[in-house]
Amino acid sequence: MKIAVIGGGGVRMPLLVAGLTASDLPIDEIALYDIDGRRLRVIGGVAEAMARSSPNQGRARIALSASVDECVSGADFVFTSIRVGGIERRVRDEAVAQRHGIAGQETVGPAGFAMAARTIPEMVRYARQIARAAPRAWIVNFTNPVGMVTEAMRSETDRAIGICDTPTELFEQIAHALDLRPGDCYFDYFGLNHLGWVREVYANGTPQLERLWSAPERLRGIY
Repeated sequence: MKIAVIGGGGVRMPLLVAGLTASDLPIDEIALYDIDGRRLRVIGGVAEAMARSSPNQGRARIALSASVDECVSGADFVFTSIRVGGIERRVRDEAVAQRHGIAGQETVGPAGFAMAARTIPEMVRYARQIARAAPRAWIVNFTNPVGMVTEAMRSETDRAIGICDTPTELFEQIAHALDLRPGDCYFDYFGLNHLGWVREVYANGTPQLERLWSAPERLRGIY
């Protein structure tokens, strides 16, 4: 199995590679591509070191790619995680929103819309390249705003899904605050990306959120 990553110079990439190489997936190669070659070499080196220290060390080869086509060719899955304009544009977008008294956040509101407007054309172009170079690959998109970006990518391919880990992180924190195992709970959640709500948590069919409302110290412990 080959996994390709567009945005391989991201700071989370070593953790992603470590998780993949420690899993039981039959991965032979993880190919990384980033428009910033210098950053890719640095992050790629850290990712390779973490892969070597995994329980399945040596099984998956870490390859740094010079082009998108080289990265995704022959891939079974392509992860996409980019930030068009870099962190500088995120800071600018969010600061402008805050100056107008609006929450500055990269997936919602004016800042989220600005990020979507910059990002969607690039991600559609990547979807087109992936569909051409690796037509059987599934695209797993982490690029924000995930919902809008993934929907736009599906104009070029029907093999694209979007993932945001914010809801599952929230679920785990709520469960721990309630002294419950996340796997034993059912979470009634609605929303998109970084704008979502938990309406109720059930354990053995019994609602649990009232326990949080009556215990402010537990509630304050949830990010």
